[in-house]
Amino acid sequence: MKHNFFRQQKQKGSVLIISLMFLIGLSLIAVASIKTGNLNLKIISNEGKREDLRFEIQQAIEQMISVQEDFVIATQDITINGQLIKMTKQCMFSFRASGYGANFAATVGGDLDDPMQGLTPIDTIWRITATAKDSSNLSAGAIQGIKVRMLASGC
Repeated sequence: MKHNFFRQQKQKGSVLIISLMFLIGLSLIAVASIKTGNLNLKIISNEGKREDLRFEIQQAIEQMISVQEDFVIATQDITINGQLIKMTKQCMFSFRASGYGANFAATVGGDLDDPMQGLTPIDTIWRITATAKDSSNLSAGAIQGIKVRMLASGC
């Protein structure tokens, strides 16, 4: 009978060790899932900040293209909601605007062979590049093309 008593004692100890191993395994899984959740929260927060930055960049582009006089300046800084946005504009090409006859240029003293003379309107194609970086070093940018009808001296 003595022999059976010692065997039961050894089995009780093994159950304790196995349950302790399960407890440690579950604790490790819980810690890993908490760290993953925190990482996902930081990613979502950064994406939200980047989306806000993109909206501010788009607002700056809209503000810049609403003023035709701004197209003579190649680079321009615009502040939207306290955020500095750096903008560059480049005229890609221009062509005579449709709907205007050659007589329009001739009546105001322009040369019929040169569509860029006088007051003949031209259509210009611009490339606008905007970039911004916030205080947490998060950056975003946008490139947008637009068509602007200007006088001959525009591009």
